[in-house]
Amino acid sequence: MIKTESALLHDCPFCGAAEHKALLHYDISVTSDSRPGAGPVSNRQCLACGGVFNASGSRYHVDSFYSDHYQLLSDSDLAEFVYQLNQEAQTRGINDQMIDHIVANLNLPEQGRLLEVGSGKGLFLKKFSERFPGWSLSSVEPSRNAQSYLARLVPGARFHFGSFQTCPFANETFDLVVSIGVLEHIPEPVDFARRLHDCTSSNGAVFISVPNFRHNPSDLIAYDHLSRFSAESLRGVLARAGLKVRMSHEADMVPMWVVAKPDAGMQPERAALSAALALADAAEDWMRQSFEVYDRLGRLDASRRIGIYGTGIAVMGAASLTSLTAERIACFFDDNMHLHGKERLGRPVVALDQFRALGITDICFSANPCYLPRLEAKVRSVCGDAVAMWPLPALRAA
Repeated sequence: MIKTESALLHDCPFCGAAEHKALLHYDISVTSDSRPGAGPVSNRQCLACGGVFNASGSRYHVDSFYSDHYQLLSDSDLAEFVYQLNQEAQTRGINDQMIDHIVANLNLPEQGRLLEVGSGKGLFLKKFSERFPGWSLSSVEPSRNAQSYLARLVPGARFHFGSFQTCPFANETFDLVVSIGVLEHIPEPVDFARRLHDCTSSNGAVFISVPNFRHNPSDLIAYDHLSRFSAESLRGVLARAGLKVRMSHEADMVPMWVVAKPDAGMQPERAALSAALALADAAEDWMRQSFEVYDRLGRLDASRRIGIYGTGIAVMGAASLTSLTAERIACFFDDNMHLHGKERLGRPVVALDQFRALGITDICFSANPCYLPRLEAKVRSVCGDAVAMWPLPALRAA
């Protein structure tokens, strides 16, 4: 057991307990906007509630990190995460999927007031306004990089470019309060969720989306993700903030989301500690085994040309911590057309069907395990026996 003894070890941000244990530590990590070479990550797990958190990373300079440096999905105005919906390979952008679930679970009127905290470029607000033009939109966003995008994509919204704490309309109430991909970045998630609660009208709702650690073991090397949420730990945080989850969506992908409503009588459920410990153990094993694959790949003869399918952060970290350096990688393949023509680790991002033109002999992956079966099947379909495929491990059931 580890108690609070230094600047890097403090009480659990989920439940406040002082006892937690060390998980994987990385001296070099990767930011969630795919910048390698970030500082150390010290993963910890609470021995009271089972929550997994990053005790270092960006925890002690959050404001400057997001205002000055953060550039997630800034490859173009409309770049967003895209996910396959079914076996027929139909895809749909993540913002449309989330709005679909909001519409299905909330009886939204034609007019209302929406606040999004952490709007990024504004794609959610843009798509929401197209479906609900009668709603007034307010946005809080600290990133300087996002400001020009927001002004172009959502010209009718009201903006605050700064922190939630300094927002001039944080004392107002709204019919729908949205926070997408934000809570995992916050040093004190219960306090933040409580502020979301306080901005929600008595009949309103809060929509929150975060990465699901159950499908996202590579999050252990993410510098600026300070909480590794499972569905259970997310419900616990929201309960402590007075929010009751009314709908949750967990699919075979990394993002999960919930619709919650204010409930003064909410109490967190008793933690299933053994399941939480098993989940963290499985995630650690997956990271170790994946880095072993990357290390073996990096030791191939220099004549082999290596392509990486996927632009997840795992291989970004491996490039600093294994033999698979950036110089050994010829290109990245990705199915997201918004990334084509861009670069990762100084290497081009292209469609998989470019493998012959680039002389690729070996293909490995940089994606979380929930996506690997589909990616492996596509390599077999597109490339056949023309390349050697280097699978990453399956995630052990927890």
